[in-house]
Amino acid sequence: MSTRGVRNNNPGNIRRSSDKWVGMADDQSGDAEFVVFKAPEWGIRALARLLIKYEKMGFDTVRKIISRYAPSNENDTEAYIRAVSRATGFDPDEVIDVDQFEVMKPLVEAIIAHECAGYRYPDKVVVEGLRLAGVADTPQASFIKKAGAQVTAGVAVCCAAVSEHAEPLKKAAGSLADFTGAPIIANVSTWLLTAAGAATLAGLLHHWLKHRKGL
Repeated sequence: MSTRGVRNNNPGNIRRSSDKWVGMADDQSGDAEFVVFKAPEWGIRALARLLIKYEKMGFDTVRKIISRYAPSNENDTEAYIRAVSRATGFDPDEVIDVDQFEVMKPLVEAIIAHECAGYRYPDKVVVEGLRLAGVADTPQASFIKKAGAQVTAGVAVCCAAVSEHAEPLKKAAGSLADFTGAPIIANVSTWLLTAAGAATLAGLLHHWLKHRKGL
């Protein structure tokens, strides 16, 4: 007989609340306590999105995540932590990055197994659920994330240098203007604005990659 989480397509056993999860079944009358999803992929997506939210709140180890996810007033939290640590290979107090597919997938599978009496979904179902959550196992996703972070860091260094030397540049531009006229000032101003624009664009890209919207 299948477990409650499997029957509800909610293998993380996410409780009902005011949150309107993407992929919720239209009819929620089947369970008074837990969310019912249209398909298991949507339930897995919800679990992954919840873990991403936890990371933003500072819950970045197995111990912190599970203590938040399964508090001791309702669960044997220490046993849960040991089970997830053993299944994933992550030390309970090791800092992990759930945005990484190779971290999120075993973590989600371990939580599902604990919540659903050892139940395991086919690999393609888990992968699709994670893809829906924005955690994809593709070279493109990995490249874009790393590139976004590198561009942001690089532009930040560039802008710091621009800020540090802005006053000397303005003075130099003023002196040169005496000989070459206004165009040199316009060029310097354009360069400064371009750097600021690049910083804004890179920041927006990194923000989108790190903080994808939606429950």
